[in-house]
Amino acid sequence: MNGENDSALVASGCYRYSLNNQRQHLSEPWALYRQRHRWLLRSERQIPEAGLSIATETLWQASQLVTADLHWQQRSPQSWQRSVRYQLDADGKYAPILCQDLPCNWPGIQPHDDAFTTTAPATHADTTHALKNNATHSVMFPLMRVYMGHVIQQLLQRGGQGEVLVPWIKDPFDRDRLLKPSHSQRSVRWLKDENLPLCLGEQDSQTMATQAFIYEGDQYGEDSTFWLHRGLLMQYEWHQAGVGQWRVTLSDFDSVSEQWPALFQSWCGQPG
Repeated sequence: MNGENDSALVASGCYRYSLNNQRQHLSEPWALYRQRHRWLLRSERQIPEAGLSIATETLWQASQLVTADLHWQQRSPQSWQRSVRYQLDADGKYAPILCQDLPCNWPGIQPHDDAFTTTAPATHADTTHALKNNATHSVMFPLMRVYMGHVIQQLLQRGGQGEVLVPWIKDPFDRDRLLKPSHSQRSVRWLKDENLPLCLGEQDSQTMATQAFIYEGDQYGEDSTFWLHRGLLMQYEWHQAGVGQWRVTLSDFDSVSEQWPALFQSWCGQPG
């Protein structure tokens, strides 16, 4: 790496959705990059039938989320875009510091690129100070499934419950609120250790040693189960009232090296 923003691809994957055992045209590809002393994690929810994509671009330092850029792109029935940036401040809180209806120039997930330069600012002094007080940080969920392991582990560190900042996306036609801060009480508890059969790549199904958790709050009831492997979400299931049973599973996982990505391990307190 020749500069602060030089990035090297570490791992990539895609979350795929099914509803009542029927595959949906809905997916969330993601890619993880290493940037010297920090990490860059990108993910995008692609919903072709709704003419919609939601993308995130996050920077991590010392296992802590530092900045989160969110991009909303609506192609139909009317084309428009919104970009919002959340920044960790000196008090360990996240606040939107940019909210514009602008073309976001989002390039999409390109996991086979060997480099990517982020537009997010470098970590500054007050943020570095906040990083030293991890236990007092706000918990933020940047909307995509790849971040669920971080949220669950943060809540476990807080006794299994707490307030989570979830950018608001409940009504895409309410532009005044879209991607603005919304706080929700969430709880998590360990359910069981389970060997889960998964098809992570082109090879046949393999068994992964996972921890299953019950995750509750807002739309998630006591039947919502999330399976993690070393900090990364492998699968989750939840029942949506009036709609049916959702299952979201990680597939197409690819790691550049044989080692498990250190960022995901750090989320659950394991050494990289």
